[in-house]
Amino acid sequence: PAFIAFVLTDYGFTYSFVTKSLAIGSFTTTICIIISPPLLHLKSNVEGFLICIIACIGTTILWYFRDGNKILFTVGIALVYNVYQLQWGASNAMISSFVHKSDKEKSHKYLSALSSSWTIATFLFIGVGFILKYETFWSYLEWMFIIFAILAIFNLLLLPKQSVNKFNAIYHSQSRLDTPQISLSQDLKI
Repeated sequence: PAFIAFVLTDYGFTYSFVTKSLAIGSFTTTICIIISPPLLHLKSNVEGFLICIIACIGTTILWYFRDGNKILFTVGIALVYNVYQLQWGASNAMISSFVHKSDKEKSHKYLSALSSSWTIATFLFIGVGFILKYETFWSYLEWMFIIFAILAIFNLLLLPKQSVNKFNAIYHSQSRLDTPQISLSQDLKI
């Protein structure tokens, strides 16, 4: 939403279309409820890698197909919006699984670092403003692509090479026997 002025200028879309496209992109994030559980079966490093690659695809669509294609613009927006939701869910799942419950200090540090990303992102708007003042929205998308590509490689190399679900099955199987099973379909039954 903060970039609407630049999108209007650089894409030539109307304000009405851009706001509708952003609304559709926001609405599509509900699909993360369906996508997130299967992702937790992947190794965490692969999961983090794929999430960043999806962001690269979204920024590529927004950059490469900038000729005014409204459908591809909306798809690119939806991909980027979904990446943020998937990353948030995956990070929380990894922290809650891989950080042992007895090490509350480490868990607190990880969760604080994850939560501080919103604050850091706010300050990054200064950098984005600098890029957009002297460059174009296209330069911003190129920078985002580069950052996502670097993060994808770091995720592949540095994140745990075990899935959250497999880790939980191995290390938390006893605690699972002591608690009732949770099921989305059971929760939704009337």
